[in-house]
Amino acid sequence: MLDIEEIKHTADIGIKVKGRSLRELFKNAALGVISLAIAKPGSKKKAEKYLIYLKSASLDELLHDFLNEIIYLIFSKKKCVIDTAGIKLDEDAISIKAEIRQLAGVSASGCVIRELKSVTFHGLKIIKNKKGYSADIIIDT
Repeated sequence: MLDIEEIKHTADIGIKVKGRSLRELFKNAALGVISLAIAKPGSKKKAEKYLIYLKSASLDELLHDFLNEIIYLIFSKKKCVIDTAGIKLDEDAISIKAEIRQLAGVSASGCVIRELKSVTFHGLKIIKNKKGYSADIIIDT
């Protein structure tokens, strides 16, 4: 279930993300960041996978670091990131292994619709509730 909602923020941009599981929350957060930065690709170009492996001190920091790695791929490595192919989240080790799909041979400059700098720690907290998990994510633009 894709559950992403843009939220108002004075200087930056924010999204409210939900998921029935932590894995789904991380996936939806990644797709939310990608949708803010990248236009939906109109072509049927072949996708290649890029592997991300991260460990952090907390789940909140892991979400922060994971989303910033996606921003890094788009804006520093110039990859036209389109989605996540798979996410393996280890809550005990506070680590994530994710396959990020990008269009082969397409530079991000051809598909970027908005410049994103980084996910901030401002108000970033993963909340567990009856329906699963949620997080408000503020992104410096």
